[in-house]
Amino acid sequence: MVVDYDTDAGATYVELAGYDEDKADHTVEVVRGLVTVDVDSFEEPIGVEILMAPAEIDEATLRPLAARFPTLDLAALGAAIAGRRLAAA
Repeated sequence: MVVDYDTDAGATYVELAGYDEDKADHTVEVVRGLVTVDVDSFEEPIGVEILMAPAEIDEATLRPLAARFPTLDLAALGAAIAGRRLAAA
């Protein structure tokens, strides 16, 4: 996973394993105005955008992803975001 933070947009973007921008079919809004997921044509998540800084993202923010995408490894996602928080500190 690759985690990027855009300070201008105030958004954290996580490229999931196997991410390929050309595979993105459409975007699914998971939490209105806060969390969106880029999915491929099989409805599998390939990228997650959260309109928060990495330091603000907690388990409650990520929890709705598990309900919508049960195959998404939230522990790995949380660890990747935490790693980005540490790198920024």
